[in-house]
Amino acid sequence: MARGADIDAVAWRHDAFLRMQPVDRPLLGFWLGDYYFTSQFPTAMRNWPAGQQVRSETLHFAQFAEDYDRLHHAYEQLDDDFFMVASAFSVVPWMEAIMGCDIFAEATSFWAKPWLEDYGQLAPLDELEFSATPWFRKLVELTAALVTFAGGRFPISPPLMRGPADMLAAMRGANQLVLDFIDQPADVAGALALCARIRMQVMQTLNALIPPFHGGYAVGGYPSRLWTSGKRCLYNQEDAAAVLSPELFRSMLLPLEKQIAGQADVVMMHLHSGCIYPVDILLADPSYQVIQINYDHAGTGPRLDALIPTLQKAIAQKPLLVWGEFTSDEIATLIRSLGGRGLSLQPIVPDSEAAGRLRQEIDRLAGK
Repeated sequence: MARGADIDAVAWRHDAFLRMQPVDRPLLGFWLGDYYFTSQFPTAMRNWPAGQQVRSETLHFAQFAEDYDRLHHAYEQLDDDFFMVASAFSVVPWMEAIMGCDIFAEATSFWAKPWLEDYGQLAPLDELEFSATPWFRKLVELTAALVTFAGGRFPISPPLMRGPADMLAAMRGANQLVLDFIDQPADVAGALALCARIRMQVMQTLNALIPPFHGGYAVGGYPSRLWTSGKRCLYNQEDAAAVLSPELFRSMLLPLEKQIAGQADVVMMHLHSGCIYPVDILLADPSYQVIQINYDHAGTGPRLDALIPTLQKAIAQKPLLVWGEFTSDEIATLIRSLGGRGLSLQPIVPDSEAAGRLRQEIDRLAGK
């Protein structure tokens, strides 16, 4: 949102999006950079070359301050309906680290190394006071420091916190977890419940640290953003759904997702275009008020024309947020097929000049 703009001037658009009211164009939020976490933190990433193990004690807020300032300035130059949403160094897979995974750096991300060889190893973790773990303490430290650093200039969000199945897939290995659902369903159910419980406790702690922003709360910063005036919002995801069946998602994950969703007034579920079967399950359940879909790279998911029927089905019932790299023709297809009511478009752009050109094109397509 452009520097000096009054948030009240666009707050109605956010409310209209959530209420699915008629509007002249979609709720617009540009994402600066590229598809990857690390592009947001070029200065900080110099501290962890690819292949290096990342330890909690090596993270200090001073490493990130320059990147946060640069991002804040860059997002202030954009002519859209949002603002920068910041969280504690989202490159870190925080929940996986808290659950005991070793973390390693790569050029475009950090990754978590599986460690759970037997479900009996979870017994000590179940009894552990997780708030004493170094990674949890570091997450709290960096979040508190970011709140102070922001000083109300931009909203703070909990970082990307993957869902229980994602956490267990990181601990056990995705391939092994698929077999476990068949061979050890009781062990899997207990482990998922543990992951959900710890995730909820971490979220509760972070929510107590994060102040409201202009009377509302925000989530996102990666990969997309949501701000809810006067309400607390929450972001959830289960990328591990891609290796599970709809029946397993419905029977084993959805009850836990509903518990997690109970922590906020407005809850957004993140999906990838390569795994959209949960859309039908989520549309049939009131726990998730917003559906968010990443438009994945070619070769990792269907192209837009094949996705349109699912997107239309989703937006007919719930607000829909679509994020990714789009051509001009794809933007036109989205607006023509989905309209503006209940739609938030959040395209990736390399810089403010590209954002300006795309804004003009969106206004033209919307008939403004």
